[in-house]
This record gives sequence, C-alpha cells and structure tokens, in this order.
Amino acid sequence: KLDVRCRVKSKDDETIWCRLRGEAARDAAGRPARLSGSISDISAQLDAEQALHRSQNFYGTILDSLPLFLAYADRHERVVYANRAFQEFFGVPLARSRGRVINDVIGDRRYGAIGPYVREALQGKQIEAQGKFRAQSGRMTDMDAVFLPHYDEDGELQGCIVAARDMTEKRQLEAELRQSQKMEAVGRLTGGVAHDFNNL
Repeated sequence: KLDVRCRVKSKDDETIWCRLRGEAARDAAGRPARLSGSISDISAQLDAEQALHRSQNFYGTILDSLPLFLAYADRHERVVYANRAFQEFFGVPLARSRGRVINDVIGDRRYGAIGPYVREALQGKQIEAQGKFRAQSGRMTDMDAVFLPHYDEDGELQGCIVAARDMTEKRQLEAELRQSQKMEAVGRLTGGVAHDFNNL
C-alpha cells in the first residue's frame, strides 16, 4: 500500500500539496501485476490544519499566561485540557493527563474535595467554592474556584470548565490587616483609659 503526501509544481509554477494513495494487485506468485490509486489535492486541507494549529497555539499561549488554574473535563470527567499553571500545580503534564478521569490525575484526596462540584457542574449548575490544596511542590495554597457547565451550540451539556485562583497572598494580607486593625483598636482603648486615669 502507498499513502504519501508530496509537493507538486503546477504549470503556473504554483506549489500544490497532494496525497498519493495506491495499492498493487499481485499475481499468484505475489508479484505486483498492476497498480491502482489516486492523487488528490490536499492544499486547502493542509492550510486549514495549519490555521487550526496556529489558532490553538495562540489561545494556548493566552490561557497559559493567565494567573488562573484552568482545566476542562468532558461529561465523563475525563481531562481534555489543562493550562500550564494547572499542570505545574498538580505535577501532571497534559500529555499524561489527557483522556484520563480527573480522579486518576489529581488523586483521591483532592478529588474528594472537588469531585462533588464537578458532578454538580455536569448536571448544569454553576458552583463557586473555596478550599486549601497542597501543590506538588508541597506549598499549601488557598484557592477560590468556579465550576462552569459547558454546552454546545445545540444546548447539549458537553463538560465542565474549572477556573481557580491562588488567594493565599491576598488572604495573608487580609489577616495581617485585621490584626493591625485590632492592635490599633487596642492602642486607642489603652490611650483612652490612660487619659481617663489622668483626669481622675
């Protein structure tokens, strides 16, 4: 069998991509007797494939640069996509996680925390959640997440989008601010008491 792609120059000196397919008919001794096949112009198909590849790279670059952990799972909870931040956090490259169920990718304990939200999103509900997760590096991280159902153009539920944000630093700053405000209130109270004592 023959199935190859090749470039052909037209009489107008234009390069055309072609696909050559053929198969040899053999005689009783197994020798090729005749060859039949076809040649088709696949230039438009290759142009479309290259445009799709460029588009995927472009959107992949955007999604990788966002300060979010993004993933998409189909209706059977199989991982279809995960951006770079998600892959690095869980320590699982997309090449190893694509097509596997979420539980196998992130582990039982993490799945126990987010699985109910994924299942609710796969029933058509938008869910927001908060939690603490340990990154593959060992760092404990505060997360805010949203689980969004995804529908196709016919309104059929296709999967679930997960978008999470690292809130650790913000929560630490908020805790420090609350502590500072408490100390300031204690200082004012102490100052007021001292002032009253002076008056007495």
